[in-house]
Amino acid sequence: MKAHKALAENPSTVFAAMNLGVIIIGTLIGIIAFKEKLSKLNYVGIVLAIAAVIFITLSQNAVR
Repeated sequence: MKAHKALAENPSTVFAAMNLGVIIIGTLIGIIAFKEKLSKLNYVGIVLAIAAVIFITLSQNAVR
């Protein structure tokens, strides 16, 4: 809730960051708790998700 209030004019950044957090935490739980192995495609997906959040944030800052 604090993030939505602090970034009220950029809700897409907040939603993207929250979704990325879910992906990363889910991945870490899978690796640690369930001993899952990640493929190269999984790593590529995680990197692309992080890059997407960075690009969304940068685009929001460039519009101002």
